[in-house]
Amino acid sequence: TSSRWARAWNNGGVQGLRPRFGGGRPPKLTPAQWDEICVLLKDGQPWTPREIHALIEDRYGVTYHPTHLARKLRASGMHYAKPRPMDPRSPENADEIL
Repeated sequence: TSSRWARAWNNGGVQGLRPRFGGGRPPKLTPAQWDEICVLLKDGQPWTPREIHALIEDRYGVTYHPTHLARKLRASGMHYAKPRPMDPRSPENADEIL
């Protein structure tokens, strides 16, 4: 409202009118912990969503909603692995044919 704007101007001038961003929920894992998880996930076999969730919960005692965990992985340049079985009817040289 206008009274808040006037009070902000009187208390701080132009600086008082500038928005103060910040707040929000603090992250469950520190950046160093998340980097450690990323290193573990990038080395070795593909991980399923349940395995990633269990790894984070066992190691740090933290749980993430599956959608949020997928969002964090995408932001880190990773994604869930979805192994798909090979169709037994596909030819051996399918890559050459295509």
